Amino acid sequence: MDFTADQLLQYNGADPSKPIYVAIKGRVFDVTTGKSFYGPGGSYVMFAGKDASRALAKMSKNDEDISCSLHGLTEKEIGVLDDWEKKFEAKYPVVGRVVMKKMNPTCINKILNFVNEKFANVVYILLQYGLLQRNSVFTNPKPCKHLADYKLRHGLSGYKSLQKWLKTFPNGKTSIKLWEKKMPKCSFCSGIRQVSCSDHALLHGQSENGHDIAVDIERSELYCCSCSDQVYDLDFDKVVVARNIMDMPSKTRDSVVDDLMRRSSKRRRLNSVVDLDLKRSKFFVWMRNRRAKSCYPLGLRGLNNLGSTCFMNSILQALLHAPPFRNYFLSERHDRETCRKKSSDQSCVACDTGVIFSAVYSGDRAPYSPAQFLYSWWQHSANLASYEQQDAHEFFISVLDGIHEREGKERYPNKDDGDCQCIAHRVFSGMLRSDLTCTTCGFTSTTYDPCVDISLNMDTSNFSSVDVANKSVRPNEDTGRSTLLACLDLFTRPERLGSDQKLYCQNCQEKRDSLKQMSIKRLPLVLSLHIKRFEHSSLRRTSRKIDWHLKFPFSLDMTPYLSPSIVRNRFGNRIFGFESDEADISAEFEIFAVVTHSGMLDSGHYVTYLRLQNQWYKCDDAWITEVDETIVRASQCYMIFYVQKMLYYKANEDLSCTPMPARRDPFVPIAEEVISMTKSNGARPKLGGALFSAV
Repeated sequence: MDFTADQLLQYNGADPSKPIYVAIKGRVFDVTTGKSFYGPGGSYVMFAGKDASRALAKMSKNDEDISCSLHGLTEKEIGVLDDWEKKFEAKYPVVGRVVMKKMNPTCINKILNFVNEKFANVVYILLQYGLLQRNSVFTNPKPCKHLADYKLRHGLSGYKSLQKWLKTFPNGKTSIKLWEKKMPKCSFCSGIRQVSCSDHALLHGQSENGHDIAVDIERSELYCCSCSDQVYDLDFDKVVVARNIMDMPSKTRDSVVDDLMRRSSKRRRLNSVVDLDLKRSKFFVWMRNRRAKSCYPLGLRGLNNLGSTCFMNSILQALLHAPPFRNYFLSERHDRETCRKKSSDQSCVACDTGVIFSAVYSGDRAPYSPAQFLYSWWQHSANLASYEQQDAHEFFISVLDGIHEREGKERYPNKDDGDCQCIAHRVFSGMLRSDLTCTTCGFTSTTYDPCVDISLNMDTSNFSSVDVANKSVRPNEDTGRSTLLACLDLFTRPERLGSDQKLYCQNCQEKRDSLKQMSIKRLPLVLSLHIKRFEHSSLRRTSRKIDWHLKFPFSLDMTPYLSPSIVRNRFGNRIFGFESDEADISAEFEIFAVVTHSGMLDSGHYVTYLRLQNQWYKCDDAWITEVDETIVRASQCYMIFYVQKMLYYKANEDLSCTPMPARRDPFVPIAEEVISMTKSNGARPKLGGALFSAV
């Protein structure tokens, strides 16, 4: 049960019908059996109905010391408090905990941003120790009562027995060690050590009383089946951290620890559910610091999960490494001070996007919490403001719309999306061409629509719905259809509209059957391809995810899918002249980011793979690891990001381990080079049909 300070005060012994409660370190004990000490006239009556942590640590009965604050306590006083807590545990039952008053969201965001900017390294170390709760405000807006009930019943014994199943990796990440084969999103019941997929884990938690808490096998994180959300517990984090320390190589540990011990005269006690001796603790921090200082390309920084926000982190990682988009924000083209003065709105997606760019490219490797950005995005997309998992593609569209709303509508109010010069459209916007041809007279009507991404269907015609649902198509199976090029062919293939979709023909002056064919009129600087893996049938009222492997190239030539190529093929290559039919190297693209989704339709996890200097990196929320390209090729891609080839190679030349100074623009030379190439004929530089300047 949770108590506020005011609610706890009601159990101070003044009302004989109520029990007497005392709190230590936030845990509430029923001390009614010790009435002679805590009741009216008792020696510790001033502690009744209050948190006595500080007073017991200092052995003080002064009013100012009767507080939950442990700030400024010495190591000896902390030890005294621990002894008191053990005595209370042995004598009195635990009935709940004290919860703090909720802080104002704006205040929370300011504090988190300040901590990230000023004390990122300290926070990172504390996080690894388990001495600081990771995003506790955001992951649990309301404390999970099911986790509290579990701990009241089992104490810490459940966590200790779970520790032997933990498996650690060289990068410090921890998962559950059960089977060698890779399983879909599975959970490990903390009550009976049963492994289930996400769907059966939820059913198990609902059918079995007291089996609400499960452990995500892949990420080694607690999940409440009743709340349908991740939950955080400091004691569980300590068990995970302790396991990391236990698995360190003994030879390396001993040599380094001896050196550290000679240099250090202070010993710090760590309050943990397992023994964490000083040597191992210091070595753990040293290992973390050494990895944090490793020479990765600039901009590789993990993003903390703020409560089912992997969908946000995965898209942000792709945006942070989109070369022209990155250049715009690092050169401070969006002036946050001017933006705030022009608008009375306190939140701005564009401003907070710039804040993330500054933090990520500062050279700091400690994971960053994009709390203020999340808050601003919630303000922009109120219908998506929740701690539930969202669709990464929907988030991508929403973020670009938020940037366009501030950048485009205010700077270019008379421009439509097709001609908008805001950074979102200059980088990601292309133009689609749609041709409707009457099957009777052959008359063709053409329309053009701007787009910031292209959604592609997977061609499942060779497989039944049962095959796809049962994942009978294996990743290494060569189907001939499971390729990105096949998806693009399907997208640009002529489609006969049904009899219920007859359209009015201007030539025949009546509704006729028609053929529809899509093509790409203009390519963007950054090409975003969305793979439709989620299918929803309104007729059958069913939904499913297509767990089908898709092959995709690292280098992509979009020439066959451009309007000139499509129209020429339609007329049997009889047309030789066509608008914008000149040869253009901008149709060649290089891959730089892949967003993947693993798990089920209604639950799962998003991860981004980044390609920097021809090396792939896996961005799994706060964790950044090097991976081989075979891992990327075998992944279940959901969104694929390509950049025009010239920009890709120029961008790699500017990546280094050195923090980028303010207002440095690594793509100005590109713009100047392109401009100089076109000055001779008087034409403006064109890349994929879009005018390009030093964005």
